[in-house]
Amino acid sequence: MTLFVQELKQNYFSTLIWLVLLIVCNILLLTSFQATAELAQSTEAFLAQYPQEFIQALHLDVLEMTDVLHFYASRAQLLTAILGSAFAGILGATMLTKEESEQTSEFLLAKPISRGNILMGKFASVVVLVTLFNGIFALSNFILLRLFQLTDFRMDSFLWLTLGTWLLHLFFACIGFFISGFTISIKTSLSLVLGSILVLYVISLIPALQEKLAFFRFLTPFRYFNTKDLVVERKIQGVYLLLFLMGCTLFLGITWYHYRHKDINS
Repeated sequence: MTLFVQELKQNYFSTLIWLVLLIVCNILLLTSFQATAELAQSTEAFLAQYPQEFIQALHLDVLEMTDVLHFYASRAQLLTAILGSAFAGILGATMLTKEESEQTSEFLLAKPISRGNILMGKFASVVVLVTLFNGIFALSNFILLRLFQLTDFRMDSFLWLTLGTWLLHLFFACIGFFISGFTISIKTSLSLVLGSILVLYVISLIPALQEKLAFFRFLTPFRYFNTKDLVVERKIQGVYLLLFLMGCTLFLGITWYHYRHKDINS
């Protein structure tokens, strides 16, 4: 419990900075909603601005730009997904790595606490911080959407979008935690987690650009929690939820086994 609380105290300020950054970005993006909504009243003129591949990738063919939640899902949600995943991934990636990088692991392991408890305490703090981040961010989003709306938006769609975003961030937190168990340099950990976010996002675009490669959607969490499923159909497909659970279990299981048996760099 002491380790868990200590990690919360050490990381709350960086969490706050990421949170403020995303809220400011949302405000800036939502200020363009009214102008976009006016243009979107002429659907053909609106879609003519974008290449067909871009329209399909961002689901602009099924999202209504006169609805503030649909507008948010097509514009701001992409930023939320990427930056929020970066926050969660970096948070997870530094949890174990920093002990070896800063050469404090010997002091930590000298305490009457097992490696298993260290793993549980650190990962629990990651889950709590990511959950608080998403909870406060969702509340700010709800207020902002109400302020900028021209007509009422569906609350159930908003809740599904919030759930999907939280699960996406948790997935990258697991990836980051997995990476932290195998690296001894924070710089290396950050490079790997940010690289994985970029690669997985690029992979998520491939099915929209090439139908023959539709199976790529099973390889990236950005597809598991896509805006069309969450906002329009208001669901998470069972196969995607299963892949999410399997991925998180695999990353955490390997980390658990490896960290309990590895030689700690002190």
